[in-house]
Parts: sequence; structure tokens; C-alpha cells
Amino acid sequence: MDTKIAVLRQMVTIARSVPDEWSEHEKIGDTPQGWALHAMVLDVDVGPMLQTHKLMTSVLFARAKGYARPLSAAELEMMNLTGDSTGLDMVTMPQDMREQVPTANFFQRSVYERNPVASRNNTVAKLLAVTDARMDANSNMPGARELAASF
Repeated sequence: MDTKIAVLRQMVTIARSVPDEWSEHEKIGDTPQGWALHAMVLDVDVGPMLQTHKLMTSVLFARAKGYARPLSAAELEMMNLTGDSTGLDMVTMPQDMREQVPTANFFQRSVYERNPVASRNNTVAKLLAVTDARMDANSNMPGARELAASF
């Protein structure tokens, strides 16, 4: 674990070395260091902590922007998937607009074209609904039930 902590510290230094702008995140993401940063999420010891921290920063971002009610799991996933600011635009959209606004408005073209869930469910309402449905179905899987029981 000490080795993983040392590696993680190096990765944090690399991550903080770029400006907090999406274009800079994309640039570093296309480097070996960026690949390693992304892969660290898959680590059994560190990954869950990184994922939890990322989701908490989304919750805090929404609160700081004045969004008071708790985010649904699907809304939080939209913030995670599209970025906090863009995802919050989806979340704060009135329901009648969610039915009309295309999901393509919230993704870069190359990402949208590679994501069949977003492109098939082509309005904000449809994407949120299918995300909710998948999360509900997966929450009944044995591993999810075991995790929930541990709390």
C-alpha cells in the first residue's frame, strides 16, 4: 500500500501540473501519464477512494452553484460523465425542456458518437431515465447488495 500511495502522490503532482481547463485535461489524457491516471481508478485499493472523491466534488460543485436538493444517482452520473458544469446544466433543466433537448448538446462529438447509451437515448429525459433504470437493475446484483449490507 505504501508503494501505491507514493505512486498516487506522483500522479496528483502530474494532475495538478496542468490548468483546470478541459482542453488541458484532454491533452494530458492522451499521454502515458494521463493513461496511468485513468487506469488508477481501476485499482482495487485506490480506485474506490478516487471515485468517491470525484463524486463528492460534483455534489459540492452543485451546492456551491445553489443547487440545494440531493442529486439522484442518474443526475450525479451525468455530472460525472459530462463534467460538473455541463452536467449541472442537464440537472437544472426544467422537466419539459428535458423532453426536448438533445443529449448531443452535452457531449463532444467524438465522445457522443462512441457512447451508444447517450446517442440512442437522444434527449436529456431519455438519457436520465435509462441511466436510472440501469442503476436500479444493477443495485440488485449480488455485489451491490453485499456492499449495501456492509453499511
